[in-house]
Amino acid sequence: MPTSMKKVEVYCETGTADKVTSLLDKWGIYWYKSPIESREKKTCKLSFYAPIYVIDDIIGELRAILDLRKKENLILVIDVEAGLGSPYRVTKRKWRSRLKQYVSAPKFMLEEETIEKAELQPTQPLLSMIAGLTALVGLLLNNPYVIIGSMLISPILGPLYSISLGIYWKNRRLAIMGAKSTAILIASPFIASLIALVAIIIVGGELNETDELLMRTRVTGYDIVLPILLGIAGAFSIATTITEALTGVAVAAAIIPPTATLAWTITTGSIELILGSTELLSLNIFGLVVGGLIGQAILGLLSARNNGGGEG
Repeated sequence: MPTSMKKVEVYCETGTADKVTSLLDKWGIYWYKSPIESREKKTCKLSFYAPIYVIDDIIGELRAILDLRKKENLILVIDVEAGLGSPYRVTKRKWRSRLKQYVSAPKFMLEEETIEKAELQPTQPLLSMIAGLTALVGLLLNNPYVIIGSMLISPILGPLYSISLGIYWKNRRLAIMGAKSTAILIASPFIASLIALVAIIIVGGELNETDELLMRTRVTGYDIVLPILLGIAGAFSIATTITEALTGVAVAAAIIPPTATLAWTITTGSIELILGSTELLSLNIFGLVVGGLIGQAILGLLSARNNGGGEG
């Protein structure tokens, strides 16, 4: 399939790099810069993609900037695979490669990696508090976009997944470590949200019921299936690391907004709302752990098949 793009790599002295980037900026081209270690001079590499109908003009202007007689200066033009399916094929190859590495890795290596995910980092509770407060604002304003923004902040996927993996491997220490970290990452946004709500009440602010709040005080059929599916997706995303960030956002959607909602229901004093929000949050946590177990069981079958029936 003929390509409509070319990849260009420019090697030059660091002092000349600003001229090259200014030229690329003029053409409206995104570029990537990386340093190159050299004993003689400080050099760097700039990479960018450009359409074939302008590549000759760009190369001509680059020649005017760079003295190609010097060995530090070099321009490479590389053909790239193009077509509508290329990004999909590249991602598919990466996904298969990462999954193969995961299922063929020794169990002790996977345990070490999972322990790292289960260990609580100092910044994680703070990020969870910020996520909870952001979700609370979105819930009170009935603004789903703000709620979605809160999910981008929460770092809860790793600790939650470590619970499932600890149970699956019968590793009590790992399961407990993940449970403790998860509990802290849930308690942090809950406490922060509750304090914020009490402060609003003290200053005379209004806490009106919104659709976004009320929909998280009752359990539906979707709420039973969704966290299990998200748990399975979480297991596969951590195994491949290709979509881990995106899946982490989806998993946070099942935890952070319901946690902030639970804090709000306590300020209402309504037993019905408190029980409803507690049931939803508990069900989501349980479903995510069960989904993680199912996902890990599937990965275990793949590992056994890959290793001729041995344990992954």
